[in-house]
Amino acid sequence: MALALAIGLPMIGAELFLRARGPLRVHGVTFSHPVLHHAHKPGWQAQIESFTSEYDSFPVAFDQDGCRYDPQVAPAKHGNEPNRVAFLGDSFVEAYQVPYSDSFVARVERDLGDRAWVRNYGTTSYSPILSLLQWRTVVRTWKPTHVVFMLYTNDVDRSTALSDADYLEKAVLDNHGEVTAIPGTESKVEGFLRQFHLAWELMRVYRGLQHRAMHPKAANESAGAFTEPNPDVSEPTTSILLKLKREIESAGARFSLTVVPSKLRNLNPTVKYDGPEFSDKWKVWAASQGMDFIDLASAFRETSSKGELLFFKEDIHFNSAGHQLTSQILSNALRPALK
Repeated sequence: MALALAIGLPMIGAELFLRARGPLRVHGVTFSHPVLHHAHKPGWQAQIESFTSEYDSFPVAFDQDGCRYDPQVAPAKHGNEPNRVAFLGDSFVEAYQVPYSDSFVARVERDLGDRAWVRNYGTTSYSPILSLLQWRTVVRTWKPTHVVFMLYTNDVDRSTALSDADYLEKAVLDNHGEVTAIPGTESKVEGFLRQFHLAWELMRVYRGLQHRAMHPKAANESAGAFTEPNPDVSEPTTSILLKLKREIESAGARFSLTVVPSKLRNLNPTVKYDGPEFSDKWKVWAASQGMDFIDLASAFRETSSKGELLFFKEDIHFNSAGHQLTSQILSNALRPALK
């Protein structure tokens, strides 16, 4: 009992102190889900904290459908816009590394103004198969007129266990072999612990130390030290994207594919690379399938040649400049297709 009190009382005191200090400080924004493997908690708000210390702390918030929005701005009144644009994809779309107003989805929303209602369905570590399930269970009922899906290398490459092939190994299938769910694997104990501020603080320290051990800052900032996969176009992702396109178009919406450009080439623009980058491969494939493709890589390479950094140095995602350039390209591509 004395040992329990000696450990428990300081932990309770730390928890009460952290709760009094403000909102839950997190470094991740998804929770286990029985169908979508992991998802945003509807109506959830928290304070983002970077364990790489590359970006400032700021609030994040999610609406009833798990879409990210800006909690620091009064909600806009929607319903009269002639177009509804849904962005699907992983953490590059979700963009919790920057305040929502700086993200490319928010910038596109401002660019399109009253012509479109724009929503951000991006979710960390989603690949096309999870976005397909998300379309069927969440997005379709919103009745978008335009859907943009952003593809990333780990949707195809299996080195991080976040690819379509990896998720399909966990999938629940119906009698026709169709995926109906990819259940999450978080235990009830883990879910319970994540309700506590202290658990997040301890995990943030652990993740920070782990990141520093695996990715020393000096190595990430030195030329050529950053590596990234460049897989070829392959199954099952091709079939899943075609299925996603068919289902979206059968609902009367326009489908567009875009791909995250190479961070490696942005960090090292003077290096000569053999062969096309990941985005270029999918651009060729999309053309062969009659799929609308929005090319980000060409503009990123041009901007990189001028020495402008479009990604964080350690974190893999776009920085504010990367989001700004992405929004310009997407807005220009979407405007002609709007009513």
